[in-house]
Amino acid sequence: MKPCWCSPGSRWAYSKTHENSPRVLIANSNLVPHWATWEHFNELDAKGLAMYGQMTAGSWIYIGSQGIVQGTYETFVEAGRQHYQAA
Repeated sequence: MKPCWCSPGSRWAYSKTHENSPRVLIANSNLVPHWATWEHFNELDAKGLAMYGQMTAGSWIYIGSQGIVQGTYETFVEAGRQHYQAA
């Protein structure tokens, strides 16, 4: 097998793999340290090549309730912290 590595609009690498390897590998908006600046991220975002957020289901893959439960929990904790000035 020779899978193709792609990014929006272009392919950029091929690699050898094993016949039992996963068929799909998805990585969302990963920036390596050299390019991991807000300026660079905002440029990519403006072009529709990146997205910001917790990214639990950023690739549109159904993951069950884990993202909703975690996000709701974090939202309520922060609302409680701000409203009640809790630590």
